[in-house]
Amino acid sequence: MDFIRRITAWIYNTFVWLIRIGQWLNILIIVVSVVLYGLMTATLGGGPANQEAIWLDLALFYWGLLFWMFFLAQFVAPVSTSLQRVMIFWRLWGYFLGRHGPAIFVQNGQVRERTNERKRRGPGLMILDTASAAMLRTDVRFTRPVGPGLAFTTFDIRTGTTEYVATAFDLRRQSLFIGPQLSENAFEAQRANETPENYRERQSRRTQTSSLTRDGIEAVPSMVVVYQLDTRPGEGGTRYGYNPAVIWQAAAGEDVDSSLPRDDARSRLEWNWLPPYLAADVWRETIRKFTINQLFDMRPDFNPPLVNRPVTGVQAVLRHVTQRLTQPEVAELDANGALSGRHVPSREYNLLASRGIRVITVVLLNLQLPAAVDAQMESLWLSTWTIRSRDERMLMDRERTLRSISGGRQALRDYALSISRQLAAMPAGYRVSSTEMASKLAETSLRLTVRDVALGARAPLEREDLLQLVMWLRRRPE
Repeated sequence: MDFIRRITAWIYNTFVWLIRIGQWLNILIIVVSVVLYGLMTATLGGGPANQEAIWLDLALFYWGLLFWMFFLAQFVAPVSTSLQRVMIFWRLWGYFLGRHGPAIFVQNGQVRERTNERKRRGPGLMILDTASAAMLRTDVRFTRPVGPGLAFTTFDIRTGTTEYVATAFDLRRQSLFIGPQLSENAFEAQRANETPENYRERQSRRTQTSSLTRDGIEAVPSMVVVYQLDTRPGEGGTRYGYNPAVIWQAAAGEDVDSSLPRDDARSRLEWNWLPPYLAADVWRETIRKFTINQLFDMRPDFNPPLVNRPVTGVQAVLRHVTQRLTQPEVAELDANGALSGRHVPSREYNLLASRGIRVITVVLLNLQLPAAVDAQMESLWLSTWTIRSRDERMLMDRERTLRSISGGRQALRDYALSISRQLAAMPAGYRVSSTEMASKLAETSLRLTVRDVALGARAPLEREDLLQLVMWLRRRPE
């Protein structure tokens, strides 16, 4: 009877504990198992007659529970080392007992988790796909960065602190839009069907990129900044590149918008807030050196290497903005928007590098001007379009001529190279007659027209003449 009382007390205490931690499925399994085991024991003579068998069954049960849980734990997550297998076993055992920490999946830089998962206290588990990384922290400090694959979050039993995700990162190339939406007019007054809140939001987007030219004309562009973390594909053994030092830099670069209340979710500025606002600041700084007319005039002094078509002032400004964000040194502009001939360090590039961010390019989608300025520019364009079209025609003719000359020179080089290869194949000291030399030159020229389909299509008569020449040379005696 004493043995039955101990077993009954153990079962009761287990039920009470499981009810407290909410493990209803475990309760159901234990109840069904105990009932079945009790019926089987009763048919074999009861508990007192089978004490040794019951103790053996209990030992086998717990040994099998631990063994199979350890075996199956290897298939819960993509573990690869012995240490990871032990750690995933303890996480699974903690889940069975209701004492597990957060279980989180990070996909494309976005945290996927159940409601209130981060509030759990205990050892946890993270799985990050190939495009994701994360910075972990406790309630008081950053702890460590983790990259694609499997990561185990720790739990300090002395302080009761658990690691959780401070910031998740997308390792792929990304883009951010800043400025007015493409479908809206930044200078339009409040519309009749527009609420005050929507009007304030539209004006807020306008101020993000609003700038003044040297002659005081407001210009409002819409801009897209393409950027990514400063990693390289394959770095850290991952597809998109993973560098723990870069994750530290990016996480430390997060900021807070002091103009908003602390409890406002928008007050937290994530790691990628800097590139678009830097691009807007450099745009404002640069456009102040240009007048409104200079923005639309051709600027031959800003021609990139090997390109003969001049760019406009707007394109020159955008190129300078892009260089300030993507290159450690840039060509300096004077107060009038002209190249000074010096190269200076780029503060913006160095600032982004210190935050672990690399800008790829900056795109200008739309440049809006006040309606009166737009009308004046349109009128000026209509009055001078014939002059501009003539200049464009002259420029195109010049470019076509230069390309024709360059192509002719390249064709001569290719032809000379083909001929030299034919002659190089002849044995040293071999004396070549004039007829044989002419035949080899004609055969090489004919072979070029046959191999190059485009050339053969444009010169069918010349190819026929070469064929006749080759045949005549072969019949001619030495």
